[in-house]
Amino acid sequence: MRVLIKTSPTGKPKNNRGQVFTFSVFSGFTLIELSVVIFILGLSLAFVLPRLMSLSEAELKHGSRRLAGTLRYLFDQAAFAKTMYLFRCDIKDATYWVEYCLPEKEPPHKLQCWEDRALLGKKTRLPYGVRFQDVEIMGEKLDPDKEGGAIIPFFPDGYVPPAYIHIQDQRDKSFTLQLNPVTGRVKVLEGYVEAKTQKTTE
Repeated sequence: MRVLIKTSPTGKPKNNRGQVFTFSVFSGFTLIELSVVIFILGLSLAFVLPRLMSLSEAELKHGSRRLAGTLRYLFDQAAFAKTMYLFRCDIKDATYWVEYCLPEKEPPHKLQCWEDRALLGKKTRLPYGVRFQDVEIMGEKLDPDKEGGAIIPFFPDGYVPPAYIHIQDQRDKSFTLQLNPVTGRVKVLEGYVEAKTQKTTE
């Protein structure tokens, strides 16, 4: 079977009315079109990036407030219940929790510790994108590679060793939680504040 196609003198196909078919080939975006696309993308980023940055900082602030609340709870609870409490944190895993300890009834009366089930005592993970930088207890700095994490004891007589907890978000913005050994007060300081630096400024 043969199919005949009418053509014009130039060899281009034409229809029954003698009209010549024309074909256009898409040759890509023009420079103006590309400029408009780039402008729109830049404008979008200008609105989105500040929101992402503020969200990251909000998570850091939320994590520091939650952590400060747990430390205050520990100090008050240890004094009220006349029981030793422990603040424990897995620096590498960005988690922390509370344990309470009681001596065994039989000699040698070793301390046994259990995880606290209270709201502020349960195992908690820092907000997304927030991590522990390190924990400094009585001048000894514990980094994320420290096995067993960090332990801060809260004694029944209302004493807690001086400690500094440093947390950081994805943009490397840091907050410092300073624990007062006598009053149990927790200061939340912006930036990475070391114990020696804080002593000189007080």
